[in-house]
Amino acid sequence: MGTETVLLEHTTKYERNGITLYLADCREVLPKFFGYTLITDPPYTIRTLAHAEEMLASLNARAQDALVLTNPEPGYIHRGRLHSLPELAAEPSNSYPPPRSIEVMQGLIALTSGLIVDPYAGTGTTLLAARNEGRRAIGIEVDKRVYAHAVSKLQA
Repeated sequence: MGTETVLLEHTTKYERNGITLYLADCREVLPKFFGYTLITDPPYTIRTLAHAEEMLASLNARAQDALVLTNPEPGYIHRGRLHSLPELAAEPSNSYPPPRSIEVMQGLIALTSGLIVDPYAGTGTTLLAARNEGRRAIGIEVDKRVYAHAVSKLQA
């Protein structure tokens, strides 16, 4: 990850205690990283392993492991298997992106190892869960309003 600073030095970012959040397009930033665990809740429908693999390929993700949340059905895809997880249902909300339970995300993070990268960071739930688990994490969010909300949550 030593090239991260050079490659992204002109990108707006929040950084503190092993958690970094970039305001950027993940399609431009993600290919610069390698050897990480990708954990994400994509902003579109993921129902099958094929959907998840297509998303990862479109992002040029070079992850060593990936855990992708499914939607609209609550669950996740990890290591080639689809898992149902009713506790993962988004909390009722009129906001976008819908908030996920930090506790459930912490449990999912515990299934993985290494640096976590979330290309669709949203309001930062995965980053908060990683911080709570003592893990380093990088998030990428393209929407300035959502990025600002995530930064305020991370600073709290």
